[in-house]
Amino acid sequence: MLAGALAACAHGPLVVPTQFPAQAPEPPTLCPAHLVELTDSRRSMDGGRMGRRPIDGSAFPQWIFTGFATLFDTPHADADALELHAELLQAYSRYVATTKSATLALRVEYRQSGIRKGSNIYRGTVAGSHWSGSEAEMLGAFERALRQVLRQVRADTDALCELAHSAPNPDRSAAAPN
Repeated sequence: MLAGALAACAHGPLVVPTQFPAQAPEPPTLCPAHLVELTDSRRSMDGGRMGRRPIDGSAFPQWIFTGFATLFDTPHADADALELHAELLQAYSRYVATTKSATLALRVEYRQSGIRKGSNIYRGTVAGSHWSGSEAEMLGAFERALRQVLRQVRADTDALCELAHSAPNPDRSAAAPN
């Protein structure tokens, strides 16, 4: 009887959705910015395991792209906007007995008017008790990991915006307010 109940719990691989969950609107970044591209540099689409179930990580890039969209007012900002070019380095989950972890790692390069402004590698990691191995548990862990990454990206985006606004602009007249 127990074997039948355990077999009923295994429904095949857990699947990452293509849309990041909607959330309360974020305040806009300090300057126009948008994610131009997200490339997937992972060696495998394997997203690890949650309990005894494998995670199909093939939709991670699209899911992450929609997560980035929550940071910016418009998906296609003006020509002077800060452009983000992201690369997915890792997306996986691991579990050991009663503990689970979900990790995302992305490299983001910032450009403005074709000029590289900087880059950074961001990591989001969530570790905690492994309860059920359910899809909701897996998605919740990855969502928290991506929100960590997005907070870091937002802080760096705003810092670059502040630098751009504090730099002298030769196109402004001397009488223009700062």
